Amino acid sequence: MDWIRTARAFAPAIFAILAMVIGVGLVTNIGKVEILAGIVPIARWILIAPLLYSLFHIGWVMHRFRQAERGVGPLCRTCHGPLGRERLGRYGAYRKCLACWNNTSNRYYR
Repeated sequence: MDWIRTARAFAPAIFAILAMVIGVGLVTNIGKVEILAGIVPIARWILIAPLLYSLFHIGWVMHRFRQAERGVGPLCRTCHGPLGRERLGRYGAYRKCLACWNNTSNRYYR
């Protein structure tokens, strides 16, 4: 797989980390306002959630990529990347590829 497909798979984690960095900047500035200074300790703990999500997501994507390299689990018929969870659509069950974001019908991975 090329680097752009890998970047697409890790995109949610990257956006979560960016949201956390922006949130830290906002919380730092909110702490300077006397009226809002009381919520800063709570907001700092809330900012841990995007970090935990991104770490979990990175670990899950790495696991799925390792499985795809070994040929284990459902694979995309276009790029042979790992498929995500099964979803129900208008025409039946399908999975979205983590690498190229194409939809794959359940008849190709069952």
